[in-house]
Amino acid sequence: MSSNQKLSATAERVSLMLGLVLVILCNVPRFVVGGYETRLSLALAFALAVAVAGFFQWRQLSAAARKRLPLLTRRLLACFIGGVAVIGLVYLLSGGWIGWELLIAYGAGTGLLGYALWLWWMPQPD
Repeated sequence: MSSNQKLSATAERVSLMLGLVLVILCNVPRFVVGGYETRLSLALAFALAVAVAGFFQWRQLSAAARKRLPLLTRRLLACFIGGVAVIGLVYLLSGGWIGWELLIAYGAGTGLLGYALWLWWMPQPD
């Protein structure tokens, strides 16, 4: 890989990795209630792997990028809350209740998707 193709750690990448870990952990109640022990163990192992990779990315962040991380984390959590609200509204309007564990899991996934799209359209810092 040449020097101009070298990837660097960014606060946005670290916040997305944090979001992915949170989405995986939001699926844990769903796997426990459904009795999916194999899926639960695989999900926890994957969450640990992403968390370790995110930690190494965080260690490579510059001081300016680390200062942006709390704001990005607050926006990520706001997107998670918005995702849960959107999924709750969809199921409220459709007339079917899916259960709290699915509401949390689907809402977290929707929130992470919204956050990733927001980061994609956001102008990149210099």
